[in-house]
Amino acid sequence: MCRIIVVLQNQINQEYIINYFLQQSHQKKNTPETNNDRDFDYHKDGYGFIFYNNNISFYKSSLMYKDDINFKFIKDKIIKSNIIIGHIRATKYHFKDDICYNNTHPFWYKNNFWIHNGSVSPFNSHFYNNYIDNKYKLHIKGKTDSEVLFYIYMTIFDKLNDEENSWLEFIQLLDIFYNKHKIIISANIVFSNDKIIIISRYINNNEEPPSLYIDTNTKIISSEPVTDTYELIPKNITIIYNVKDTTIRYI
Repeated sequence: MCRIIVVLQNQINQEYIINYFLQQSHQKKNTPETNNDRDFDYHKDGYGFIFYNNNISFYKSSLMYKDDINFKFIKDKIIKSNIIIGHIRATKYHFKDDICYNNTHPFWYKNNFWIHNGSVSPFNSHFYNNYIDNKYKLHIKGKTDSEVLFYIYMTIFDKLNDEENSWLEFIQLLDIFYNKHKIIISANIVFSNDKIIIISRYINNNEEPPSLYIDTNTKIISSEPVTDTYELIPKNITIIYNVKDTTIRYI
């Protein structure tokens, strides 16, 4: 599976933290307190960042960061940011032909962004057509389950116009997918915009989701620890971060 990092406040050693995260591209997994087959070694199939300063910017590439000629320029911007959300991608070996820009995270619509570490099994994109508004179907450019999940959430958001309540309804829908159709969805997800950041460690059956840790001292959440003080986020917990007042809640 992929690797995720969310840095919710600027760090003194921010460049070190980002470098540490990116090195997970070419290292074996480090997942204390869990040894989940959903967590892969090595993540060489693209990377992307969302970064907050006066506005929200993003960058992604289907290359491994070391092979991307733009990386040094982009990293200089990332490490100066107040909030950083990062993703490094790993696909299963039989999906290697899916390594391309449109399948790389983040996915976005206007000022809303989405990254995902997990899977939908079995995955048939046609099954989800009834759950995605037609206007969003036009924006689906890749072939990933992650992008489909994003536009299911956005369809719910259009109906409720509230990020958190939309998230709760989205999770209820994923539970229905398993209970009625036996579709297993692991969904370590980050949804973000200029108001709220939602971070989940979730799976819709009785298995363990991919790893995800929080350091409450530094306000860093990551698939593998990047600091010395961390704890494993319990299964099926969602973290809500208010961008304006910088508060964190668990639901």
